[in-house]
Amino acid sequence: MKQKWKRYSASLLALLLCVTLLASTAFAAGGALGADRNGTPYTYVIGYMYSGSSQTVNTREIFTSPNNYDIWLCPVCGRDPLGNSQGTALSPNLYMPCYGYDIAATGGDMSIRYALVRHRHNNGQLSDDRVYIPVNVPMYAGCYYGYDLTEPTGVQVSAPTGWQRDSAVVRFSGGTDTGTSLPDWSATPGDYGSGIHHYEYQINGGAWTGCPVGDPTVTITAGGITTVTARVVDGAGNASGQTATAKVYIDPAPPNVPGVTLSTEQWTNSTVTAAIKDNGDAHSGVARTEYSLDGGSWTAYSGVLSIEAHGKHTVSARAIDNVGRISRTASKTALVDKVAPVISKVEQQPDSGHTEMTLAVTATDADSGVKGYAVTTEEKAPALDSFTADIPKADHNGVYYIWAADKAGNISAAAKVDVTALDIVPPVVVKVETQRTWDAEENWAKVTAQDDNSGVVAIGWERAEKDMGSRHAPDPITWVDSTAEAAFIFTENGSYNAYACDLAGNVSEPYPFIIDHIDKHSPVIDSIEWDKGWSQSKTITVKAHDTESGLGQYAVTRTADRPAEWQDSNVFANITENGTYYLWAKDNVQRVSADADADGGEGTPDPGPEKIVIDTIDRSRPVMDDILHSAVDNAPAGMFGYPHFNEVDRPELLAHDLADDGWTDSGIKAIYYQFAADEDSLEADWLTYDELDKPAMREEYFGNIYAKAEDNAGNVSDAIFAGFMFEQTEPVAEKTLTPDHWTNGAVEIDLSTDDNLSGVRDITLPDGSVVDATQAKYTVDKNGVYNFSVRDYCGNVLTYPVEVSNIDQLAPAADYEVMPGDWTNKPVTIRVTATDPEPEDGYAPSGVKSITMPDGTVVEGSTADFAADANGKYDFIITDNGGNTFTLHTEVSNIDYLAPEAEYTVTPDIWTNGPAAIHVTATDPEPEDGYAPSGVKSITMPDGTIVDSDTADFTVSANGTYDGTFDTLYAHCSSICVTPGQQVQQGEVIGYVGSTGNSTGNHLHFEVWENGQRRNAMHYFGV
Repeated sequence: MKQKWKRYSASLLALLLCVTLLASTAFAAGGALGADRNGTPYTYVIGYMYSGSSQTVNTREIFTSPNNYDIWLCPVCGRDPLGNSQGTALSPNLYMPCYGYDIAATGGDMSIRYALVRHRHNNGQLSDDRVYIPVNVPMYAGCYYGYDLTEPTGVQVSAPTGWQRDSAVVRFSGGTDTGTSLPDWSATPGDYGSGIHHYEYQINGGAWTGCPVGDPTVTITAGGITTVTARVVDGAGNASGQTATAKVYIDPAPPNVPGVTLSTEQWTNSTVTAAIKDNGDAHSGVARTEYSLDGGSWTAYSGVLSIEAHGKHTVSARAIDNVGRISRTASKTALVDKVAPVISKVEQQPDSGHTEMTLAVTATDADSGVKGYAVTTEEKAPALDSFTADIPKADHNGVYYIWAADKAGNISAAAKVDVTALDIVPPVVVKVETQRTWDAEENWAKVTAQDDNSGVVAIGWERAEKDMGSRHAPDPITWVDSTAEAAFIFTENGSYNAYACDLAGNVSEPYPFIIDHIDKHSPVIDSIEWDKGWSQSKTITVKAHDTESGLGQYAVTRTADRPAEWQDSNVFANITENGTYYLWAKDNVQRVSADADADGGEGTPDPGPEKIVIDTIDRSRPVMDDILHSAVDNAPAGMFGYPHFNEVDRPELLAHDLADDGWTDSGIKAIYYQFAADEDSLEADWLTYDELDKPAMREEYFGNIYAKAEDNAGNVSDAIFAGFMFEQTEPVAEKTLTPDHWTNGAVEIDLSTDDNLSGVRDITLPDGSVVDATQAKYTVDKNGVYNFSVRDYCGNVLTYPVEVSNIDQLAPAADYEVMPGDWTNKPVTIRVTATDPEPEDGYAPSGVKSITMPDGTVVEGSTADFAADANGKYDFIITDNGGNTFTLHTEVSNIDYLAPEAEYTVTPDIWTNGPAAIHVTATDPEPEDGYAPSGVKSITMPDGTIVDSDTADFTVSANGTYDGTFDTLYAHCSSICVTPGQQVQQGEVIGYVGSTGNSTGNHLHFEVWENGQRRNAMHYFGV
């Protein structure tokens, strides 16, 4: 028992589990499907089992697909029911002891039960081995199992018979399966039927398709014949091997259009027959054809139709198939004309020579129309085939009968006409024109002839060498039909005769002419010339000759193949590529120099085109490599995109030439350059670069040097450029001193600089420090020369000395004078004279600027007068232009305002009749200002005599008052320079002559008064 179970567990247990994965793969005995056509999965009962005692059923387990059991792989095929390598494989020698009930055994572990299923291998075969699946359901008194391995049978198919118009429903039924689906718990182990589950079908032998469980039908709509095969599937998934088949017939389209055949589709005057033929139907077949005549009702066609009535008749046809579909309509028109045409008029129209009579016929036919005409000399209708559409004509005199026929074959009544004409005079060849242009193969000649009677009907020619005596023999000449002129083609030069023939057969006299413009010789190329030196392109000149038609055109090609394009000129310009060239000449008849002469005989070889090789074309532009400056860049590194020079730059220009592909380059011919600010400033003329005398810009410049190269072929490179700045002019500077006037303090030197090109780079101050700016300030406290250095970006340096000479730190000096220096009873003038001493630095002093008076008045200059009206000390402040000051202390002590005092005595001091003497004694009182009085200077007598003493004696001879005073008057002054009470000296200006008051001109009105009496002023001038 244990050995048997070991075999089953090793070989069948995995098979059982493998087959139960999914129902979508071939599963049961017949390969049933896993789902219906809607995608709804099928559920199969593949095994079931009861467990319990004989009295009570404890459990009933049904195993369905898919999957209320574990999945195992079949140890035989290694796959699950889906064909996938999934699940857990069992070892083929796996031993699984059975201690519980299995099949008919008893004993063992009552807690284990088993279910049995079968497995379909991956080759489609059903396993014969039983696989027992342990199911973890408690076992009791017994274990029973069931399974269904038998295919169902008895499937039936029902479908409509015959052809259907649109669709047909096929229905499946029947089928039997042995036993009941699930046996009673007391049933003994055995083979039980699982019952009919569903139906499956094939369309035309294709894949199986499952019907929904409740809908065992399929609807067929495809046109044609469809074969439907059905089978039945039981509840365990067994598909029946027995099948049932039905055919379904669907006709989805109308029949083909029938054909209509008429006995004639042209006009006829007899009966027209119409035959109708169906052209078949792709499916159900044609049931009948029908026709309609002239739009009438449709009638079933049974045989050929006959149409006899006069007129146009439309025959229509259609076909109807066995499902009632109607085809499209076919139509034909029958044409029956039984009425003859009518000739209403015949008009005779002779030609100009009266050699032929045109009979212009007027005829009508209402139906088929006039087909043509015929002419007879007897009044008997001609056969129909003698009628033509040509206008009838007569070529001799006589009676003629004219007939008309219509297109249906009806012939009119005859119309009689009488014609008379005769021509006996031969025609004349008027002229022969021959081709005057050359041709390679042939020439034409145009012959013009005339005949005044019957007219020319033919023109011909013959070679002049022909026997002239035979020219009147039958057809001795090459003739062409012509009434006035004819053109002929000749292939040989030579002498020819022309002839003309009239309608009456008369032949003209010969007219000689010559053909001489046929050219059968090719032109000859004598030489080919081109420039052998280097260039961008070549001009090829072909020299050739032609002895006949003359030279026409020329061609050049790159291969020996005949050219497709020609030109009139023998000069080929703009040849731009090196290589082999073939030259051709063509004459005016298109003969080519490369060909042999046409008359040179068969087998004469062609000379071929002339060949040359050109190898000195260079179209590759050279390349400028670089512009190398010789001068040193004085600008700070990286500050500018171009160098700054203060020496003449002599740049080196470098270039190389490129070669055309596969050829050598022509080499650099020259390098050109020019100086320009930008591309827009470039001029047309460039300078040529000389390695021994390199370019030099000797004038100040800011811009570019442009350079381009030209090779020996004339190709010019793109221009390159290098920017630079060249300047040899030093910067300029301008100083400002602050203050810019005399000072006794420091002076600030404000230096402003400029540079007309490169710009100021820096300023070096007198103390050696450097300022990176265009302006600098420097403060000094001494006079002297201070040197600044200004540098521009091109390296030019300006040494700029600044002299400071407006610093004056020495105080000025001064002295004074009191005027008058003697005693006076009027204000005095203190005259101050100031000076500015020379400094030790050798510079000039700033000079006295002003003198500040004791009263605060400031007098500009180095001298000043101050009026002092009292004795005392007076301070003056002297200021020089540098701001230095000096205080000058002065003193006035010679002003005496107190009048002297006098006493007099008269001697005798009694009456007398004689003179009396007046004795005067004067004294000068002490002033209150503390200064000493001036003292008595003199005493002026009444007669004007001055006595320099403080005593005097004056003798008088008459009584009276004696004062001893004089007054002077100055009138009409323009201005007065003194003030009342002011003491003046002789010679001092006291006023200016004028014309004020009652005056008519500038003058001085002068008067002298003595002791109150006006005196003659002239007495006082010594005049």
